[in-house]
Amino acid sequence: MHRTSMFIIYPLLQVSLEHEILLHPRYFGPNLLNIVKQKLFTEVEGTCTGKYGFVIAVTTIDNIGAGTIQPSRGFVVYPVKYKAIVFRPFKGEVLDAVVTQVNKSIPANMEFDPNSNPPCYKNKEEDEVIQQDDEIRLKIVGTRVDAKDIGYKLVQEDTVLS
Repeated sequence: MHRTSMFIIYPLLQVSLEHEILLHPRYFGPNLLNIVKQKLFTEVEGTCTGKYGFVIAVTTIDNIGAGTIQPSRGFVVYPVKYKAIVFRPFKGEVLDAVVTQVNKSIPANMEFDPNSNPPCYKNKEEDEVIQQDDEIRLKIVGTRVDAKDIGYKLVQEDTVLS
């Protein structure tokens, strides 16, 4: 029996980024650096940078700078330079995805049905339905980049994947 493997390569990049960690004085002590590192992971992984895309994972922490005390607050800001794997799809790209939320952003050939349980999109014949946790294939037909967010205009390429 002959097996064929298919590898899907997504636009993952490793980039150098910077982030500021705000730390309360109660964390000052022997574990300070570990707390700054943990807070970095918590604050940046899973977020969107806007320019580079979605931060998947922090890979290395290159530098934790000297903290700057905020006057009259006692908090300290630590500048952190790090590398992370980011994901940023581009216009024209076709991606496989899992539906995590169904809202009023309606695919062109479908209607939003908020009364379904769970809410879903349906075509007029009701033979195609898209709901939460469905696997779909989509095409990015446009992007919008803000300072902290990327918006995508999507077109459904195929129906639900098997």
